[in-house]
Amino acid sequence: MRFSILDIWADGYERIAHIRLINSESEFFVSFIEHDEYINSGKSIKRTAGTQIEGNLQIEFVNDFSSSDEKPFYCQNIPQSPFIQAVVDVIEVIDNFSIRANLSGYAVPITIEFGPKAADKLNAAAKELAFLLDRGYDTKSASTFVGNHHLLSERQRLALARITSPRTALAEREYKRLQEAPEALVLDGFNTIITLEVALSGSLLLKGMDGTIRDLAGLRGSYRIVDKTVRAVELLLGRLEALGVREALFYLDQQVSNSGRLRALLLDKAEGRSVRVQVELHPSVDGVLSRLKNVVTTDAIILDKCESWYNLNREIIEEAVPEAWVFRLNGPS
Repeated sequence: MRFSILDIWADGYERIAHIRLINSESEFFVSFIEHDEYINSGKSIKRTAGTQIEGNLQIEFVNDFSSSDEKPFYCQNIPQSPFIQAVVDVIEVIDNFSIRANLSGYAVPITIEFGPKAADKLNAAAKELAFLLDRGYDTKSASTFVGNHHLLSERQRLALARITSPRTALAEREYKRLQEAPEALVLDGFNTIITLEVALSGSLLLKGMDGTIRDLAGLRGSYRIVDKTVRAVELLLGRLEALGVREALFYLDQQVSNSGRLRALLLDKAEGRSVRVQVELHPSVDGVLSRLKNVVTTDAIILDKCESWYNLNREIIEEAVPEAWVFRLNGPS
C-alpha cells in the first residue's frame, strides 16, 4: 500500500505521522518508527510532509477487546495520537497472539496483535534477551537475534529493548532505589517531563523490568513545548510538594532545542511553591547525573551508575494519570 505523509513530528518521544491512503479519503494517525534509527547511533532517516511511502498498517499493543455486533468502523479520538478504537471483520486467526482483519476504509487486511496475549510472546522474548544480556551480548545484536526468532515487528523490538535489563542490573537498581523521597532531588529534566507528556497525550508507555515507566523512543535531540507540557510540569511540581521535597535541581540538555524555554517554564511554574527549584542547562546531563545521588530518571545507563534514585515518574503516572496507556509484560515488576 502507498501512503502520503500529511504531517510528521516527534516531540522528543514517539514519532507520529498523519497519513492518507493514496487514491482514498482514509486518513490515520500512526506511530512511525524506523528501528535502525533508534538502535544505531548516528543514523538519521528524514521523512517530511508530502513524502510517499510503501507499507501496511498494523495494530499492536491492544489493551481490551471483545466480540461485537456493530458495523465495522474506526476512530482515533485522542488528538494526534495513534490510539485507535475499531470494530473489524476477522478473516483469519494467525496464532494465539494475532489475527488478520478488515479495517473500515482500508483496502487490504491488517494484522492485529493483542496486548494481553502478545505479552506472552514479548515476555518469552524478554527472557531470552535478558539471558543474552546476562552473558555480555550487546543490546543491538541480541535484540535483533531475538526479534528475528519471534518475528517481532520493528515497534515490538524497540519496546523489547527498552523493557529488558540483565538480572545483575535489575538487582543493583533495586538496591539503590529510594523507598521514600528525600528532601532534595536531582531530576533528569527532559526524561521526566517527556514521559509525563506521553502519559497525558495517550501515546504508548512501557513498564520496564526495573519497575520504571518509559516512553517508547526517547529524546533524539529536538524538543518543542506542546499543549501537554504545562500540565506535565504542574503535575510534577505538585507531586514534589506533596512528597515534602524542599529542593529540586533540574538538569536539561543544553544542546537540545528549546531547552531554554523549558527552563523558563519550570521556573515560572515553580514561583510561589514550597519546593525550591533550580534549573541548569548542561552539555552532558547523563555524565553529571551518573555521579550523583537522589536522582529522578528512567535512563538505564544513569540508573546503573548513579548512587541512588527515586521512581517518581511511575508514582505520578499511576496516581495522577491512571488512564495512561502503559504496556506491561506478564509477571511482577
